Amino acid sequence: MGLDLRADYFTEAQLGAPWDVIAATELIEHLPDPPAYLRLMRQTIAPDGVMLLTTPDAATITPGQSTGKLVSALAVGAHLVLQTGESLTQALHAAGFAHVRIMRDETGLIAYASPAPLALREGAGRGIYRAYLAKRAGDCVPGSDTQLGFAGRGLFDATIDGDYDAADAAWAAFHAGVVARFGRMPEALPEAALQAKLPELSALMPLGLGQALFARAMSRLARGQARPGLQAMFSLSAQAARALCQAMEQISQRDPFAENIAALSQREALLCAAEAGDAAALPALLAQGEVAAAWRGFVGLVNAGRREEAEALRAAGLGDLPPEGLELGLRQDGAFTAGMLALQSQDFPRAVSAFAALRLLLPEAEHPLRWPGLRGEIIGLFGLERGAEAVALLRQIVALHDGAPEDLLQHLG
Repeated sequence: MGLDLRADYFTEAQLGAPWDVIAATELIEHLPDPPAYLRLMRQTIAPDGVMLLTTPDAATITPGQSTGKLVSALAVGAHLVLQTGESLTQALHAAGFAHVRIMRDETGLIAYASPAPLALREGAGRGIYRAYLAKRAGDCVPGSDTQLGFAGRGLFDATIDGDYDAADAAWAAFHAGVVARFGRMPEALPEAALQAKLPELSALMPLGLGQALFARAMSRLARGQARPGLQAMFSLSAQAARALCQAMEQISQRDPFAENIAALSQREALLCAAEAGDAAALPALLAQGEVAAAWRGFVGLVNAGRREEAEALRAAGLGDLPPEGLELGLRQDGAFTAGMLALQSQDFPRAVSAFAALRLLLPEAEHPLRWPGLRGEIIGLFGLERGAEAVALLRQIVALHDGAPEDLLQHLG
């Protein structure tokens, strides 16, 4: 990268001239004496310099936290002292930093500290950072680790920010780098990649391939491309990210970012498969807690007349009715299709229950499912030999709403 790098311990004997900026990212949690380290940093920083410090947030270590995030934050044997926002503020003040600003992200703390008053420009860093990534990607040798790294990260961050023109430019740079180094953009990983050590893996694929493919697919999805056409890209992203994770594990390291990309890409690939009509993807989505996606798939299966697959999904744990918390339209569609599936199977109790639930979900105003749903409920009640109840319900609904179909009104005669 053309930088003057020194691999050494930073001690009082090596303070050097006052430093304008000190960046200590994910460092102090590994030190046995954080206060001593912070005092050393105060000695070496310029009077108007700024120290940037990131570290896990001990306040996120709770019984309700996910296992993955707990493992990452605790890192037993590697993390020695963990900070909360309050303890880190006190430690920085005690070290002599008069001005401290603490921010929080999902699981970590970001601290800015200075002897002089701080005037942070909120949000300015994103633009500067992304411009830097684009420039460095253009400066580096195409296909080099640094070029692929800068272009891939630029693609990811441009996608996060919704700047799809910049994302296209970053993808073009990344694609050109991959072609320069590997001959072509891979459509599948070689089998050896799934067990390769890190140096071997870097000879088989860009180490950031999973991240780049995920960002590219999400960018195309956001601009309206249909999911089925993106399934292969998401699947390859998941495979590449998993290959990187296993290579890191061989040297006793974890890459939580790659782990997250692998999980998200796998989820998106399943969503793409479900939208393409692959019923086999739906139980997997359900197992991952993607209940809304599973119910959308269920509705699609019933509407397509694929009763056996819909029943298999219900038996796999979908349930008889969409749960509260899902979007209202999906709950309405789900209840109606669940009722229709039960009618086709002559499971009248389940049909009546589903159509009754639908009736409670419909607004006071007219709704396209009102009369079809009521028709299903009436059929189910007659099937249970509860004709008097069916007629009483019909009278009640007809009195409240105009436009009842003739076949329903005949029951009143």
